[in-house]
Amino acid sequence: MQKRLMSLSLIGAALLFLLTGCCGEPVQPSVEFEIQAAPATFSVPGQMITLAYTVRNPNQLMQVEIVDGSRGAVCEPFPLASSADQKTCTLLYTTTAADVAAGAIHISAVARASAESEGCATEPLTSEINASLELALVADESTAPLDPSNWPIFSVACNPDTTQMDILIDTGYAWLTPQARAVFSASDGETTYTCEVPDLPGRVRCYGSQSSTPGPLTFCIQRDTDPSPVCRTYTDFPDWLVGLSCQPEWELLSTGCDGTTQIFFVIDTGYEWMESGGLYSFTADDGEVTYWCAAAQDPGKVNCYGQDPVSPGPLEFCFQRPEDTSPVCKTFADFPARMNSYTCQPTPTVPVACSSITSPTTCQSTPGCKWDTSPNKCVPKP
Repeated sequence: MQKRLMSLSLIGAALLFLLTGCCGEPVQPSVEFEIQAAPATFSVPGQMITLAYTVRNPNQLMQVEIVDGSRGAVCEPFPLASSADQKTCTLLYTTTAADVAAGAIHISAVARASAESEGCATEPLTSEINASLELALVADESTAPLDPSNWPIFSVACNPDTTQMDILIDTGYAWLTPQARAVFSASDGETTYTCEVPDLPGRVRCYGSQSSTPGPLTFCIQRDTDPSPVCRTYTDFPDWLVGLSCQPEWELLSTGCDGTTQIFFVIDTGYEWMESGGLYSFTADDGEVTYWCAAAQDPGKVNCYGQDPVSPGPLEFCFQRPEDTSPVCKTFADFPARMNSYTCQPTPTVPVACSSITSPTTCQSTPGCKWDTSPNKCVPKP
């Protein structure tokens, strides 16, 4: 009887196996999940940060979705197949004023993995893996609010090379270098200055012609991150210019008659870099005669020609290069006394065809001829 019961038990077990199959322990889907940010810190509102959500090393074939707690679904659900598989989804986040006020940004998300159960006809198995990241507020001096109260005028001087005013403003910003993305403006109501950052971090050099009646200087800085310029007005700027003369160190050299009724004189600028044929412009006027001037072959010197004046006044001579914001001038008060010692009389000469003369100097000194700068040739005087 006992053997019969045992046989029936074995038969029942076999029937159960055939009906249900062999179900092992179900395997929960799992992955590694992390969040990264670039940059990993922030400084101001409106800063763009890239958030990267990565899942990797699945333990079986599964479907994965990533949901950010504050921003919703990061990307469409996607499959992962093997332990070597991984997927990264990214979002662009723009920082806000509330983030700056809070001093940090907290990022949290969940990766939901779903996989079919092997062996037994049950519902898919799911797992949730959480990840989080905190971005800290870091004070960035190059993007922090500008404080114009800390921008003193460091110096005001006459540049002997350009005879223009050089103004040096010390902002104290170590990040302010020639490579900094910033623009400047400066004006005293009469002169608009050109400004740039020299190789002195934090300082700004502004230069321009000396104003005759300067007002307060307004100086402004604007970076890419600034919605508008930040400015400071220096009411004491005119005081810096009291007693500061910016006359060029130019000399009036040889003067005399050029063998005709014309006056010839030379201005020595001392600029060794000045060359004949350079792109310079000159003006010279004594109140009665306007003279024609050109750079001489001798570096630094300028030759000027014109009719013999009857009652000349002080000579004002001006010079300007293409890079200069305005002409640089000097007045020679002794010019009338030097000219009064000359009486240029015409020298009888055989008439010469002006068109045959190719030298501007010779043309200007030839009676009845003048140098026409438009076609650059010698033509008869009207």
